[in-house]
Amino acid sequence: STIRDLVGSGDTILSINGIMSGSLGWLMSQPSGPFKVLVEKAGTLGFTEPDPRQDLSGNDVARKVVILARCCGLDIELADVDIQPVCPPEIMEGDGGVEGFYKRLEQ
Repeated sequence: STIRDLVGSGDTILSINGIMSGSLGWLMSQPSGPFKVLVEKAGTLGFTEPDPRQDLSGNDVARKVVILARCCGLDIELADVDIQPVCPPEIMEGDGGVEGFYKRLEQ
């Protein structure tokens, strides 16, 4: 409601800074380690969705950006957001569901 209050009072929102994804924030804050191990640990700790590809795809962050932009009065659609997934398509896509994804992360 803070954004709506600011916009409603005539203020212009110039920028919004923040961590839009707890799972990505946690992953990127880890000092080191195999990415597969970190993603699995994030899942064990409850930071990721059961299918971590939902977090790593960037789609969740993009949806939040659209919501915030609309609260600021912008006419924006999800298709207007440049989504940059954490992993390349050859890892994100493929057979085997979540298990297949984890196997591709090992490569």
